[in-house]
Amino acid sequence: MAARGLDIEGMSHVFNYDVPADPDDYVHRIGRTGRAGRKGIAITFFAPRERGQIKAIENFTKKAMLEAKIPSREDILSRRDDRFLARLTDLLGAGSIFP
Repeated sequence: MAARGLDIEGMSHVFNYDVPADPDDYVHRIGRTGRAGRKGIAITFFAPRERGQIKAIENFTKKAMLEAKIPSREDILSRRDDRFLARLTDLLGAGSIFP
């Protein structure tokens, strides 16, 4: 796991699959995206039990993190079904599904 010492040119995203115990380590990790005044995106996956660590990072950085819930399998399948039905309805309405 790399927290310090990497300088990778043009890195736009950093994905954290675990929350560092030390907020300073988090800052060094996400700093990989912000070299030379550039902007980047840091995405951190965390479990509810790690919420305290997230709050510590927010306090340390004086920045709030935007939280988003990962969709469930059912959510993904439902959206896929909805898109399929919409495409099928469009094709049937245009008469282009059958020669």
